[in-house]
Amino acid sequence: MYSEPPPPVRRRPLVAISGWLLFVCLFLPTLRVCSSPSAPIEFPPSYAVYFGAVAIAIGAMSASQRIRRRAHAVLLGLWFATGAGILAGVFGSILGVSMGWTLATIGLGLTIMLIARLARVSWSGRGVIGVWIAHALIASAWNGMLAAETGALWGAYFALVVSGTLLVASAVALSSENAARDDGGLGHMPELPRAYARSRDR
Repeated sequence: MYSEPPPPVRRRPLVAISGWLLFVCLFLPTLRVCSSPSAPIEFPPSYAVYFGAVAIAIGAMSASQRIRRRAHAVLLGLWFATGAGILAGVFGSILGVSMGWTLATIGLGLTIMLIARLARVSWSGRGVIGVWIAHALIASAWNGMLAAETGALWGAYFALVVSGTLLVASAVALSSENAARDDGGLGHMPELPRAYARSRDR
């Protein structure tokens, strides 16, 4: 039985470069706290912004459906783990440290199962890029908030520019994906020569 081959995966170099640069921003001086420069790596709840950018970079630079699916699953898993960690911290502060650690352990187990499940899902190209755009929006909001602080350092402004670049690059990729879908994935093909049948008068 004939099965239609999966659509080709296009590399997105600008998205990938922006993702790697956003990851580098994890280590850059961003805010001056108590007269000392601090970097986002000192604030674990923000890790999803920067490690998620790595997942985006890997997925954007790969032409393999399998690698892109796995990178996409990790990206979604990072956000789930971040939400679970925040909830565990909130309930831990109310119900006690042991309860917080218990909830954190449960959240980690659920995150692993979620990533394993999502890695087997066939995501459409537009769906993947749509999540990239959502991630870039969150990253832009986060870095914009840091850049607006009184003690903001050059790393905050650089990260804001990189986040904006990731957002624009992802939007362009989505537009290109939509155009390819409208063309049936074949692009603009030259018109084939036509054959005409001539009839004889009897």
